[in-house]
Amino acid sequence: MAYSKKEIENIFDSLIDKIENGMSLRSVLKLEEMPNKNTIYKWLEADETKKERYARATYERADTIFEEILQIADDSSLDVVKSEQGEKINSEFVARSKLKVDARKWVVAKMHPTKYGDKSTTVFEGGENAIKISFKD
Repeated sequence: MAYSKKEIENIFDSLIDKIENGMSLRSVLKLEEMPNKNTIYKWLEADETKKERYARATYERADTIFEEILQIADDSSLDVVKSEQGEKINSEFVARSKLKVDARKWVVAKMHPTKYGDKSTTVFEGGENAIKISFKD
């Protein structure tokens, strides 16, 4: 399908907005109004500004997912359930929340390693010949 310049801009703006708000490209492209991924890749290759906006959106998506981590971790609304025997820990909800947090932590570390990745630094003391080694876990 051929798109007008206006349609391309509208579709691309919508795509960027959805990515910035946490959706993956794959999820966005499943939406009815979106073209296929080859079309998107052609638009990115043909326009440096679009390529930069897309890259920036993926970094912002990492920030959105990081904020989700905090919301999930802070949500204790279903941690305790009431039953005839009294209150008890809802271990299924707690375990699911931990899984969600751990999965998102891993994802944001891969999406934006300089900001959210693990970094270790080792310094070997030795006077003026000290060695400093940095590496990612």
